[in-house]
Amino acid sequence: MSRPNEHPRDPRLMVKRVGTVRYIVCAAPSYLAAHGEPKTVDDLEQHDCVRRVSHDPAGFAPWRFLQPETGKPFERHDEGTLSCDSPDAMVDIGLSGSGLVQLHTYMAEPHIKSDKLVEVLRPFSVDGPPISVLFPSAKHLAPKVRAFIDFVTQVLNERP
Repeated sequence: MSRPNEHPRDPRLMVKRVGTVRYIVCAAPSYLAAHGEPKTVDDLEQHDCVRRVSHDPAGFAPWRFLQPETGKPFERHDEGTLSCDSPDAMVDIGLSGSGLVQLHTYMAEPHIKSDKLVEVLRPFSVDGPPISVLFPSAKHLAPKVRAFIDFVTQVLNERP
């Protein structure tokens, strides 16, 4: 998978955008029972927001949101007692009930469907980076590669 807006260096490769993930805020039902549900992004100041360690000089990656009234994206830095640099650890922290986490939809959906995580602040969720796959010329595309592309496209676009 390529990074957003990245083009293949090899002209023999094709790029197909297969979806876009969204940034959503989630918590375990136990966390929400103990701390309440935030209704606005300003409510995050009263919650334990798990921060993602960034590899840039800022230290922590901002949480990304969409302003429902204007449709404009914005970022926030909220405090939390925990931080991590692993997406899998972020999911595990959310599942443990230790705080609010901001995840990509594909990471959260299985846990939302099984009621282990609850999405909050849904009106403020915002599109994340596009997801693309690189593959050899479509002329001679192997059936299993086509099946993989179709599968990834379905998974990334099945969110209601």
